[in-house]
Amino acid sequence: VITYSGFDSNGFELISGSFNLSVSGDNIISYQEDTETTFLFGVGWAQVSSWEYDGGVNASDIPPNLSKSANTILNLGTNDNYQYDAVYGKEGTADFLLASIRDKQHWKVDDNTFSAFGSNFTVVDSPTIAFNTTQITAVEGSTVDLKVELVEANEKTVDIEVAFLSESSSATNGEDFGTYSTETISFSDQNNSGATQIISIDLTDDDEFENLERAVFQLQNSSTGTIVSPSTVTLTIKDNDAPGIVFNEINVDPGDDANGDGEIDGDTDKFIEWVNNTNKDIDISGWVYADENGDRFIFPEGTVIPAGTAFLLFNNSGEDKPRGSFGGARIFLADEVGLNNNTSETLTLKDSEGKIIVTATYDNDASGESNVLSPEIEGTTYTDHSSVSENLSSPGTKVDGTSFGSKYATGIRGSAGWRMLSTPTQNTSFQELFGTLRMQGISGSNDPSGDLTLAAWNESQASFGDVPSSMSDEITPGKGYIVYVFEDDELSTQGIQDGFSKVINTDADENNSTVDVTVSASDADEDGELNGNEGWNLLGNPFGTDLSVSALISELKKVDSSVNPNIYIWDHDKGNGNGGYESLAAGDRVDPFQAFFVHFSEPFEATNFRFDKNILEANAGSKLYKSNNEDTFSFDFQLHAEEYFDTYTLRFSDDGRIGLDQSDIYKLFSLNANSINLFSTIENNRLQVNTLPRDLESALKIPISFDSNGRTNLVFKWQEIGGIPNDWDIRLIDKEINREIDLRAAQEYRFSVESSANKKEQALLNKRKANNGNSRFILSVAPNFEATNENEIPESVQLKPNYPNPFNPNTTIPFELTKESEVKLTVWNMIGQKVATLVDGMVEAGTHEETWNAQSMPSGMYIARFEVNGNVFTRKMTLIK
Repeated sequence: VITYSGFDSNGFELISGSFNLSVSGDNIISYQEDTETTFLFGVGWAQVSSWEYDGGVNASDIPPNLSKSANTILNLGTNDNYQYDAVYGKEGTADFLLASIRDKQHWKVDDNTFSAFGSNFTVVDSPTIAFNTTQITAVEGSTVDLKVELVEANEKTVDIEVAFLSESSSATNGEDFGTYSTETISFSDQNNSGATQIISIDLTDDDEFENLERAVFQLQNSSTGTIVSPSTVTLTIKDNDAPGIVFNEINVDPGDDANGDGEIDGDTDKFIEWVNNTNKDIDISGWVYADENGDRFIFPEGTVIPAGTAFLLFNNSGEDKPRGSFGGARIFLADEVGLNNNTSETLTLKDSEGKIIVTATYDNDASGESNVLSPEIEGTTYTDHSSVSENLSSPGTKVDGTSFGSKYATGIRGSAGWRMLSTPTQNTSFQELFGTLRMQGISGSNDPSGDLTLAAWNESQASFGDVPSSMSDEITPGKGYIVYVFEDDELSTQGIQDGFSKVINTDADENNSTVDVTVSASDADEDGELNGNEGWNLLGNPFGTDLSVSALISELKKVDSSVNPNIYIWDHDKGNGNGGYESLAAGDRVDPFQAFFVHFSEPFEATNFRFDKNILEANAGSKLYKSNNEDTFSFDFQLHAEEYFDTYTLRFSDDGRIGLDQSDIYKLFSLNANSINLFSTIENNRLQVNTLPRDLESALKIPISFDSNGRTNLVFKWQEIGGIPNDWDIRLIDKEINREIDLRAAQEYRFSVESSANKKEQALLNKRKANNGNSRFILSVAPNFEATNENEIPESVQLKPNYPNPFNPNTTIPFELTKESEVKLTVWNMIGQKVATLVDGMVEAGTHEETWNAQSMPSGMYIARFEVNGNVFTRKMTLIK
């Protein structure tokens, strides 16, 4: 027992006792002794069994005379070390902080060590006031409401100012919205917690394209109480004016080798050239080019056209792709670009919401040459190219052959998180390419002592172990890097600066047409085979053109034939933000700036792999990921936890084999430190997609493993499995409670697990090791449906264990009947009160399930009572909220 009185510089002044936690079974019980004993708070962890609390009846390590209420007891779980995560709040009223601290989801788990907490808790006085959000997005010309909330009331009147921070904003007061002066709002002593006040702001509708602008507002000078987070709100103003993009050149009737493939072709040399005639980079993801016959092409996700540069759309030319630099213009290919050379036609460019950005009408009076605006870019009519230049066309360049603006750029969209990137240009430093982003953990970055936000993969260490020594170091062409992209690029400035989407670009020269990079496959644990994270190499597209996945795999096979025939691309948004890898196969492509993983299954020493542009380039299509048309059928199985989910796939094809084979797709853990991961394991290799033979002849039992990252309430979900042959039986087996679920009869299965994973929400990079041994679940696949005895009548009457257990707030109660019977299924609390009736009447023979929703019930122990044929069966159930 530690006894203390008052606080000193170390936190508290000891009177007696010491603080020395044991190896297991730790708990801290806090109480106050004065005229009577008052229980304050209890925390337990590293215990074999959980603390239990049941309506005042003590069933745990807590001394009975100290028990007060369930809200003052926190059971963290069975791990050795826990730390409250400060991101959930370290400033607020006592009630707010206690509520946050006693939420077990707000604690981090690590069986090794933690970094220092970083700061003290700050207890503030109520009332507390905050904005109700950190961000608002609106279109110019609209009205925006800034909502200020009385978070916690205290029967006090409070006045507070809402100020515009011009130094933190790109929007201008008086120009982008009506003149704004600091406004004062008031809450009376009669207002309750949650009351709001609104300040309306009218956004100016001007005629100038300004792209995205941001206005930051801050709460200041509260008369009483405390301002808490969020104390600032960032208003993002979207422009409703069309940007200055023009159809600069249209090649309807080619007379020269415009695409540079060595042939003059009246079809494949057709092209359209647009120019971004603004001083801002423009994200054209999802924009549509159309002619009078309909939509022709959709621009891929992440496509950004730098200020003042051009982009080109050629007809798809099959084997012979456009060749040449085209002045650094971005090149795209359409299956049919249109352009009728027998008549004039109107062409249209629309944004992703269908708004027309620009139209152009060309006349069919240019024979054997292109139509070009006169004067170039600024003109309103088209003229024959030969009238302004000795050439018949100038795709991607001005008519005199010089380049438009920046050469290479890509867009980063979505939300904060990791991206996998490379550089298409030579002699380019990390600072030059990523310097517009907020970087940490490296000399020369915004915060050299912060968490690392840039690394490369070290194959021999099977981890992200290669870190640049300085931002001034040059990027290695052909090598891939992971980069953490923050939403706010200036954390020290109030509000959110820059936001998404972001652009990285370079005007450097493209890498040479051949780039050599080292690849290897190391047996790091020396067990004679490659498994786990061994055999992976993180490479990157070193060119300004797309690469053919088919050609990449073919060239990688020359290094070692054990290469997996898939390219692994990181998708930050997959699984509702969980993050995961997409696999690209034959027929797909790799964009410029894109990094990717490749995997070898047999060891070999470090050697060179050569990127040869003439062999590998594919140029762009209309989609980032193209569908695989292989004659297959498949089944997706998902693990859901909180907002995230991860997907495991069983695929059946003629190329599939039982056991590990070249058609399987390996599982790489998500880069997201807070992610969940679902996979099966074969020969110590984790799989994301297990490809099996279409003509499966015998039953298979596939162990399913998962990493829930500290989450305890999980759900398996699946869609209808109509693609699987009707005479196949697919079941999920829960070995822990000996239960089987027919996947054709249900679409989800809820269950609980102990909190045992290392949940590190404060970290940027997921460094967890996969535990392949937690295969509590089996996917059973049997090709003969009749052999499973689906309709067998149970051999005995049973009340089976509820699942999940413990639960919150729903649990499923299964029971079995040998014959049709009168059944009563009820739920009782521990003081003998019936709280729910689930079944009361005749029920047919077979297996049945009933769900109890205990949303309105307090935490504690309950009894399921099953009455049938004069017999009574009971089961204990634990509700934990």
